[in-house]
Amino acid sequence: MKDNIFENPKILNWKQRIDNSGTRINDLTVIGSIVRNDTDYFGILLDCNILTPEGLNVPRCVLILGDSVVILPLLKCVDDGEYYTLMVEQRRIVDGEYALEFPSGCIDLQENNPKITACQELKEELQLNVSPDELMLLNDSPIKANPSFCGDIAYFYYFVRDVSQTFLEELDGRSTGNHEDKEFIIVRVVKMSNVVGASTLSALIGIKLLERKLNQVF
Repeated sequence: MKDNIFENPKILNWKQRIDNSGTRINDLTVIGSIVRNDTDYFGILLDCNILTPEGLNVPRCVLILGDSVVILPLLKCVDDGEYYTLMVEQRRIVDGEYALEFPSGCIDLQENNPKITACQELKEELQLNVSPDELMLLNDSPIKANPSFCGDIAYFYYFVRDVSQTFLEELDGRSTGNHEDKEFIIVRVVKMSNVVGASTLSALIGIKLLERKLNQVF
């Protein structure tokens, strides 16, 4: 990569949020970076010193991965009246085990449109065609999943559809993901009432946001 790393859109988005808060960045040093496919920075680790609006100098490390989207399908089965959702299962580096999560992905820097990215992820991970108009925000503001170390935010969306039992059976266990990017996913049909049993942030945050949005408990 020959470009100026500090001009990377991921860093610029993060710096803009810092500026908007009234906090000032006094010093910024690149500790390391990862490039995928020789095209763009996948992750950037920075050491920085910030001056808060209260006048405090605070040293911090921040990992920049890029803002992301998380999507919760809310599916009512017309055959049994139950609410289901679609989740993705894949091995994660935290422990090498399978993790059950809602579909998600980093926002396309060229589109820079969370809804467009969300639709692309649903097509890639679930093989579902969903229009941006179907997507509804689960929270008025993006979620700060790891504010102590990560400089990124996540937009949580949901959409609602009536489906058949046959539709659910055809999707359950389907192999998806972008294999060229080494993404290997298995689609899982899960009852909404069982989502809380998945020990991942996207599942636990997503189901609580959905219950609050709809004012009901699954």
